[in-house]
Amino acid sequence: MLSGIFRSNDRGATWERMSSTIAQGMYYGQIIADPQNVDRVYIPNVQFQVSDDGGRNQRNLGERLKHVDNHGIWVDPKNTDYILVGCDGGIYEF
Repeated sequence: MLSGIFRSNDRGATWERMSSTIAQGMYYGQIIADPQNVDRVYIPNVQFQVSDDGGRNQRNLGERLKHVDNHGIWVDPKNTDYILVGCDGGIYEF
């Protein structure tokens, strides 16, 4: 069984493995797609991560003053520059 980040372009009929990256906790597996950019996905790992190429490559989204261990992400569908992230330290705005 393969693990990682997968993407479907046909409503789940077929899947492409974008990355072998996996997270540790079960809630980290809830990857959030940007509602306006199909290639941008947010990954709630220990460090909050983002990908601009459908999950192939990830980078940290900057948490210098934010608590780690991210559980939930909400992206405003009308303004995707506004993001709320829930973690062990509370809720943070990006």
